[in-house]
Amino acid sequence: MRREDVEALRARMLRDANNVAGHGVKLADMTFSVEGDTLDALCRRWLAVEDAQIREVEEEMHGLVIRAYPLQKGQRVRIVPVDGGKGEP
Repeated sequence: MRREDVEALRARMLRDANNVAGHGVKLADMTFSVEGDTLDALCRRWLAVEDAQIREVEEEMHGLVIRAYPLQKGQRVRIVPVDGGKGEP
């Protein structure tokens, strides 16, 4: 699941909710139809982030990730498995 897919799904959901908002319908009262593989991918990724280890950036980690991400030593980060929680980080 790419970020663009999630953003498009959310935009569609909010657009639909906005269309019925004038009729007193709240977003929380709505049910949306989402393809099973999309919902599965979103759930797996959410769970991977939710269950991720939270660690402070250490000197060795800092050297590895500083090139790609602006992390500081001592900053807290989540270690999320690449495969969405099915294996090792």
